[in-house]
Amino acid sequence: IIGFCPLFTIVAKEFLFQQLSFEISIILNGLFIGLAIEAWRSALLLQNIQNNDVDNIRELLCLSDQRYMDLWRESNELRRLALHNRNISSYIPKTLLDRLRDRQQPPILGGSKREVTVVFVDIQNYSTVSEYLDPEQTIQILNECFSAWVADVQAHGGTVLEFLGDGMLAVFGAPNDLANHPSQALYCLRAMISSMEQLNKSWSKSGLDKYWKRKNISQLGFRSGIHTGTVVEGNLGSLTQMKYAVVGDTVNVAARLEQLNKKLGSTIAVSGDTQALLPEDIKSWLVPRGHHLVKGRNQPVEVFSCGSNISNIKLLSRSI
Repeated sequence: IIGFCPLFTIVAKEFLFQQLSFEISIILNGLFIGLAIEAWRSALLLQNIQNNDVDNIRELLCLSDQRYMDLWRESNELRRLALHNRNISSYIPKTLLDRLRDRQQPPILGGSKREVTVVFVDIQNYSTVSEYLDPEQTIQILNECFSAWVADVQAHGGTVLEFLGDGMLAVFGAPNDLANHPSQALYCLRAMISSMEQLNKSWSKSGLDKYWKRKNISQLGFRSGIHTGTVVEGNLGSLTQMKYAVVGDTVNVAARLEQLNKKLGSTIAVSGDTQALLPEDIKSWLVPRGHHLVKGRNQPVEVFSCGSNISNIKLLSRSI
């Protein structure tokens, strides 16, 4: 464009000689030179903008790649934490896991007093039956029983603390408060009897019940002991390895009442302390069985019992 301007001036001078003065042609020449300079500057500016845009695009792409990698790492960490929580929750009851998540400080040893209802449960005739089962079948029966029992305990506000061979320890009223824990413990056991009825139907269909029917045991059931009283609930063990537990005379009495069912020929043995806290409709399930000495206590324990027929009793409420 710049080189074209002088040529245009000569042509304009010859062509417009009669019409325009030379001064006008000079002005026109200057105008075209000015336009050419502006066009050149614009071209340089556009080139700079283009170069800057390329640099900006590259920077944006790098930032986008970096953000993508950050999100990928964060998503992997979230998946790892979710799997970690799921694995831990398989070993720790949800009520305890929630308490651990809410703590700002690491757990410490020790505990506090609390009134609770303790429930011990074990499979009736388990020793006789297990003699004829291989290890895989034994584990299958135990896991199916425990799975059903845990669901029933949790549905009624309780927490399973231990699996003890063929038995289970559950507590109602700890670690979280439960105002009507004696009643919920009885409602839970009623539900567990119904669960065992369903399991026996399943074992009958699969033919697994042949192992106990050969010993003249028509079906598997459980025995349970319930006692309400004060315990110390908290962390038991060492600084490097601890567990949540409830300890005290209340736990011992519940365990002894479970064993007392063999003598009484009952399914559920309930202490007088628990019976006194029950509403009248639940008290009607129970039959007084007198006072009995239990190991670890000098004074006899008042005992009430009921059988598996409580599953046929209609209830206004079953779970919380």
